[in-house]
Amino acid sequence: IVNVFAIPSEATITYHLPSHDIAATPLDAAWTSDSDFLLCGGDLLLCLRCVDMKIVQVRKFETKDDDSFTQVLFDWRSKLAATASDKGSLDVRRLNLQ
Repeated sequence: IVNVFAIPSEATITYHLPSHDIAATPLDAAWTSDSDFLLCGGDLLLCLRCVDMKIVQVRKFETKDDDSFTQVLFDWRSKLAATASDKGSLDVRRLNLQ
């Protein structure tokens, strides 16, 4: 489950990841705009959008089965996203989020 807290209204928006075990594979997120964010964990890398008090999937990025993402960072100026894995690898991608 992914929860986004809308401030100042203090509303909570929830998105379910039915096949993801959060206890085994924690998630990390990075905002890419006022409404969009990247979500990663294990072999999962998604772009999600908060719109009309719900979260919708914008894009699922291709990953390898053996990817083990632990962190994601996004740079607004360059539009580059960096993912780190528990294997010690760092991948940098240019994202077209339109």
